[in-house]
Amino acid sequence: MVASALAAGPGKLKREEWKLQAVAFARLVSKMSVELDSTGQAPSEVPVAELPPPKPAFGGAGKGLAPGQRVPSHRYLYFMPPGQPGEKRLAMYPAMWLRQLTTSRWVPGTEGGTGVAPKRGWFKPCEVLLKSDPSKPGLPVADLPPDVVRSLGEAFKTLFAWGTVAPEAPVERLEAVGAAARNQAGSEAPEPLWRAVCNAHRLGTLKPVQRQKLKQLASLPVFPAPPDLLDGADRLALSRLVRPATGASQDQAEEIKALVDAKWLVDVRSPDWPLRDVVDDVAALVDFSPMPSKACMEGLVSWCCVAEPGSLSEELRTAFSHAMAALVDEASKSPLPPTEALKKLLPDLKLFCKASDEGVFLRDGCPSPRRVVPVLNDDSAKAAMLTPAQSLQLLGAGVLDHPRSHFPSAARLQAKDARVIAALGVLRLSDPAVSLQTRISGEAKLVPGSSQRIGLVLKLLWRSAGKEFSTNQVEVSLRKCDAIGRELSLHSGDKASRMEAFAIWGEADPEDQSRYDLLVAGDPDDYVAEVEELFESRFEMVFRACETRPAKVLRLLRHLESERDFNKFLARDFAGVLEQEELERRKSEAKAKVAEQQAARAADTARAEAAARQAAAADAEAAKRAKAEASRKAEAEEAAAKAAEQARQAELAEFLEAAKAAKARREAKAAEAKAGTETKAPTFVPATLPTGPSTTAAPTACPVPGAPATAASEVAAAAPVKPKGMVVAARFPAKPVATSTMTSID
Repeated sequence: MVASALAAGPGKLKREEWKLQAVAFARLVSKMSVELDSTGQAPSEVPVAELPPPKPAFGGAGKGLAPGQRVPSHRYLYFMPPGQPGEKRLAMYPAMWLRQLTTSRWVPGTEGGTGVAPKRGWFKPCEVLLKSDPSKPGLPVADLPPDVVRSLGEAFKTLFAWGTVAPEAPVERLEAVGAAARNQAGSEAPEPLWRAVCNAHRLGTLKPVQRQKLKQLASLPVFPAPPDLLDGADRLALSRLVRPATGASQDQAEEIKALVDAKWLVDVRSPDWPLRDVVDDVAALVDFSPMPSKACMEGLVSWCCVAEPGSLSEELRTAFSHAMAALVDEASKSPLPPTEALKKLLPDLKLFCKASDEGVFLRDGCPSPRRVVPVLNDDSAKAAMLTPAQSLQLLGAGVLDHPRSHFPSAARLQAKDARVIAALGVLRLSDPAVSLQTRISGEAKLVPGSSQRIGLVLKLLWRSAGKEFSTNQVEVSLRKCDAIGRELSLHSGDKASRMEAFAIWGEADPEDQSRYDLLVAGDPDDYVAEVEELFESRFEMVFRACETRPAKVLRLLRHLESERDFNKFLARDFAGVLEQEELERRKSEAKAKVAEQQAARAADTARAEAAARQAAAADAEAAKRAKAEASRKAEAEEAAAKAAEQARQAELAEFLEAAKAAKARREAKAAEAKAGTETKAPTFVPATLPTGPSTTAAPTACPVPGAPATAASEVAAAAPVKPKGMVVAARFPAKPVATSTMTSID
């Protein structure tokens, strides 16, 4: 039993069998009667000193111990010392059975704390604790009944060093798990092995070589997986694990969320990951990526191409767009053209196409003319014209064709789809290479009253969606012609397809873009289905807001040409609605009337206030002008006063100047008078007479400059006559004639 129990490992047995065998063997060991006396005193009876029993025959059993006979724990040497009576014994080394139990893994135990799947296995006695000890965290605890634990603790306390050595980290067993997964073979669960490795890491017994090997093993599927993954994997490689960083951008966070929601990528922080409680210890041993790796994206696309699921969920479609966009960005780093680089990166790429209700996967590209290739449906009118002869197949709804949106996240996803479509070279139906021509036969005549009836249909449709409809939003008129034909052709030379149509949208009014024409041909039974499709395509957001399909509202489209039938079904199916509409209309009119009255009163009040404001403004302006005029008058008076003062000052200055001048003249006259009283002798100047004839005139006596003429004549008359032959020039002192002008001062 010992041999069979030690030969089989816990990973090769079912949990029940493992538990039963482990407990049974431990109970058997605990019931052994062991001789623990290691003194030198020999017992009275020595069974080992007897003659050895004969060897058992092949396949037989050896001789067992007698009842009550204890099993020696050591191998003893019995001898008779010289000069002493009796025998002695000497303990040489532990017995073989004790050595085997000490070095073998036979104690059942669990480790890993309170994890989802704690590691269970057989341990050596030195690697396991009989009871949990807080002072020795990380060591496994024996998974045995209490009576067995008690017996082992009492009988083998000195023989087994319970819980003194940390278990060896099972790195080699993890390597075997990875090799088995690579070979698609069964192996033990990786979660308890990782918990044992984390315990060894916390205890500090993990060797550098083991750490290096763990980093190398990270590329193999050696990590436990949460339940219900997309591919059903129960173990994962490091590339499918992510630990998002706190500073990730919005685009990166959306990419991680899409892959996690599709159940392809695993966030190690999520509660459903088996090693969530020891994620920090695992992160210290391996390097978790903060973003999905290239291998993760390739794995998702490759799985879709190989597994070819019959239907793609919304989460998987979104994750597929993010994965393809990441691979397109990776392929853009290659010197090859984008399409060739992407095909080299993903040689077996397939795209999900809507060949049937379930959908099929088709290879990208068109190496042969007759091969069916994917095409992006971005023109519903052209999509309805496709035929099998054109070898085109529409991509599945939601596959690389996310619609345009004003929301930032949806806009980023649509931009990624556009980049992928361009890199793959997938044909778009909106491409000019796919041309659609429409031919209308006959004159498109306006159906009388159709715009009002279609307006009622739109109003009921908006009401079904819980929205308010305004006639200014859209106005549709019905026009009927003889026939409508369409022709779809490819510039590649493929055969053109022709199809008869019964309803199409006309061109919008160039002056009012909210007005449309709806062209129909044939009877209502012919065009009503196509009219419904046109309405659902044009007013998609309104139809999405409806809880159920508005069948009764769409039934009215069958009676757009007949006013009697239209009113009949309108009154039958929407009588309450019409009454409610009439009541609301009356309420609206009453509200409008009240609003008009209030507006009129408000306008009158506003006009009165405006008139009062204008009068106040006029008064203020007049007061302002009067104030300005008074200010100008005051300024003028002040200027005049200043001018008068200046004139008075000027006159005073002139009077003072005149007084000064008069005083000066009086002083001058007095001086002249005084000077006239004084007598002075004349001054004679001799002159030389000419001795002969001369042309020079004789000198004449000149009065002294400054003397008045009268004084000179008087002097000449009074002067004595001199003898002839001698001319005397006399110079008298000048006596100015004092003349003064008297100015009267009033």
